[in-house]
Amino acid sequence: RECRPSDSHYTDKMASRAIAAFTICNLALVDDDIAGKSVCDSSQDGGIDALCVNHSEKRVVVVQSKFDKGGNGTWKKNDFLAFKDACEKLQQEEYQRFDKILQEMASDIEIGLGSHDYKFLFVMAHTGKCGAAEEILGDMQGWQDELNSAALTLDNTPQDELLFQVHLVS
Repeated sequence: RECRPSDSHYTDKMASRAIAAFTICNLALVDDDIAGKSVCDSSQDGGIDALCVNHSEKRVVVVQSKFDKGGNGTWKKNDFLAFKDACEKLQQEEYQRFDKILQEMASDIEIGLGSHDYKFLFVMAHTGKCGAAEEILGDMQGWQDELNSAALTLDNTPQDELLFQVHLVS
């Protein structure tokens, strides 16, 4: 979709999509086929490059991926804010703002949103050697805290048991 081998940025686009699929495979705990089908990267993606709902594991994994040829890229404040905004629109069930592939997952997403035992992992993945600036890491932590506070999660809940988790994969 929107990516032909003759396109000048074909390799970069496919690498970014591969990062998204790899992240889904590992964090949603699904096989390669499901991970590949979870990629919804397009010009109409609304800021979400991949999304997978794994009902057996009770996980919803949402990914934005970035590929940097030099491996020196990192997340910028605007990148973080755009991803956060997209995730908030997803939580508000504004599916029309997203790609057709994601729209077709609406009923699965609604099951996760309507449950008190599904975990939502919001993941920013990139090829940079370093993580992100301290400011962005602080913003990520603050966002995670806000989400879990709104979900009435106890303060002493271990990280891997939080209902809402914000991750950086580099």
